[in-house]
Parts: sequence; C-alpha cells; structure tokens
Amino acid sequence: MTEKATRAESPDPSGRPKGAPGRVTTAHRQAGPTLGLAALFVVAAAVVALAAGSQRWWMALHLLLLGGVLSAISATTQLFAITWSAATPPPTRLVSTQRWLLATGVVALVVGQEMGSTPWVVAAGGAAILTALALLALLLVRIRRTAVIERFLPSIDGYLLAIALGLAGSGLGLLLALDGSLEPVAARDAHTLINVFGLVGVVVAATLPTFFATEARTRMSPRYRPGRARAALGLLGAGVATAAVGQAGRWTPIAAAGLAAAAVAMVATVAMLPRLGVRQWRWAGPRLAQLVAALVWWAIALGWAAAEALGSNPLPRRLWLVLAVGGIAQLVVGALAYLGPIMRGRDHRSQARGFAITRSWVSLLAGNVAAAALVVGWWTFSGVALAVWVVDAAVRGALLVVLLRPRPGPLPSLG
Repeated sequence: MTEKATRAESPDPSGRPKGAPGRVTTAHRQAGPTLGLAALFVVAAAVVALAAGSQRWWMALHLLLLGGVLSAISATTQLFAITWSAATPPPTRLVSTQRWLLATGVVALVVGQEMGSTPWVVAAGGAAILTALALLALLLVRIRRTAVIERFLPSIDGYLLAIALGLAGSGLGLLLALDGSLEPVAARDAHTLINVFGLVGVVVAATLPTFFATEARTRMSPRYRPGRARAALGLLGAGVATAAVGQAGRWTPIAAAGLAAAAVAMVATVAMLPRLGVRQWRWAGPRLAQLVAALVWWAIALGWAAAEALGSNPLPRRLWLVLAVGGIAQLVVGALAYLGPIMRGRDHRSQARGFAITRSWVSLLAGNVAAAALVVGWWTFSGVALAVWVVDAAVRGALLVVLLRPRPGPLPSLG
C-alpha cells in the first residue's frame, strides 16, 4: 500500500479525510473571481448574438466558448480537484495570472479577428490563451501531487487530457486564423471537434459522476470505479482525436468511427451517474433538470455530427450553435446555479436562500426552447427565448450578489 493510499484511508477524528488546513476556503476564494469572469463572458456572448444576429456568430461563439466556458473550466477544475481530493491549493498569484492571461487573450483574439487587419493582435491573443491553458495544466499537476483521496484522481487525469486536446485544438485554430494556406473548412471542422467534443467534452465527462451526485445531494453511484472512469475518458479523448483527423482529411470511415467511439464513452459515463429518486428531483429541481437536458443536447449533437461525417459533409455552423446553447450554455448555467449559492453562502440558511434564487424553471424552458428553435432555423424565435434567458439569469445573478454577502469564516466543502 502506498503512503498516499494510507493517508487517504486515515481520516481525522471528525471522519473527514486529512488535507491542507483551510484548503476549501482558499479554493473558493480563488475560483470566485474566475467564475465571475465566466458569467460576464456568457452574458457578453448572448448580447452579441442578440444585437448582431447570425452575422456575428463567430464572435458570439468564441466569447461563449473561449471566454465563458474556458474560464469556468479553469475555475471549476481546480476547485473540484482540491475539494474532492483534499489537495493543497496552488499559490493564489499563479491562479490569478492564469485567469487574466486567459481573459485578456480572449479579448485580444476576438477583437483582432473582428477587425481583420491586425494579425499581430490575433497572434498575441492566441499565444496568451495557449499559455493560460498550459499554466492551468501545471496548476492541476501541482494539485494532483498533493491529493489525499485517490478515488478522484481519474477526474484530474481527465482534466489534464482535456487540456492536452485543447492545446492541440486551439493551436490549430490560431494557425487557421493566421495562415491562409490551410484548407479552411477541413481545418475549422478539426479545430471545433477537438475543442468542443474534446476539451469541453472530456471535462464534462470527468466531472459529471461526482458533480451530478453533489448537485443532487446523494451518494456517488456504486457503478463508478476509477478504472472504468479512466477507460471511458481515454476512449472519449481517442475517439475525438480520431474524428478530428478523419474530418480534416475527409476520411469518412475514420471520422465516423471516432465519433462512434466518443458516443460510446459518453454513454459509459452516463451509466456511472447515480440513480435519483423523487426526493433528489424535488430538491434540485430545474438545476438538475438543466444538466440532464444538456446531456440530451450533447447526444443529439454527437449523432448529428456522425451523420454529417458519414455523408462526407462539412459540419454545419448550426450544429455548433445548437450545442453551444442547448448543451454547453445549459451546463454552465446549471453548474453556476449550484456553485453560486454554495460560494456566496456561509451557512445552511444563506445557502438555502441562494438556492431559492437560482431555482429557475424559466431558465430551463428558455434554454431548451432557444436550442430547439435553432435546430429548425427559427432564428427570431430562438433570439427571443435567448433574450428571456439572459434577463432571467442576469436578474437572479444580481440578486445572489446583492442579497448574499459573504462573511468571514469557514466555507462548506463540495465533497
């Protein structure tokens, strides 16, 4: 038995695993500003989408994915890795550096690309994003080395795999923006496949078995095993990489096989989620339903992409917009609806107030209506639903910030 395993099996007198003192408080304080930036990027993406329509879809999509989702990934991967594995938080200065490198890189990349005549701004922004991803990987490696509970190490390993895919996909995207000699459609498809199904998808798969149980306030499924989790994550990463290579070369069988493998991996991940009863659904309500709905849209997008690949077709823009709204945005909103009250509330009473604020059936309905309208091309109808969703989320977020003012003291654990 290893020393780490011995420590993991030696709880303190309170029954909780040993770990760095104050780690939860530090982890929450490090993640809070980054999650705030993520929310601002999501709102900015929605505003751009509503104001500029389909003509500025690239800008809105990259504000959402690079700014909103990557910021959320940066915050939550470190937060979950620390709290679930009882690890030591990294230095706050490094966390802040990673946060602002990513944020400034996204702004520079999006502005430079939209201006069209400033390639050096695009290059600087892309370099900052790549550096931020590499620094996030180093932070997670540091966290992993100090982890006490080994059961959750597959999640951290999955995060590192996702970042490796993200570095490849983002690097390809930067080359696509700067090098006109690349075949644009094939390179774009490969870039998007790796970043969306790879970077974001692997993070989702690595997080769900634990976070789903946490949000439902129930135990993890007995079907979850570290070996099974690693196998599913490895299959997902390999499948997405294979699909990207196949789509880039227009090799239909390879692309289809890779997407099929990714679909199998996602099904295997869902099979490791806990089975929920009426009590969990009644308590979590729309927050949990939003996560489930996002998984449904994720499955639809995977099937849609496989069908297009089998037909040797470029992946349509509408596919990514549907996944961005129905799958990714709903995952982010559903997660923030739980994490917001946890991080703002210092006791059970204030957390209960926060959960009441973020319990929004309007959010669940508007998000799914907006995604469904995009499927059939009803742009105006989707825009109205998206506007309702943004207003609802903004009002509830403002109420959460104003009504729940954190006080000094220990923070609750997510584990």
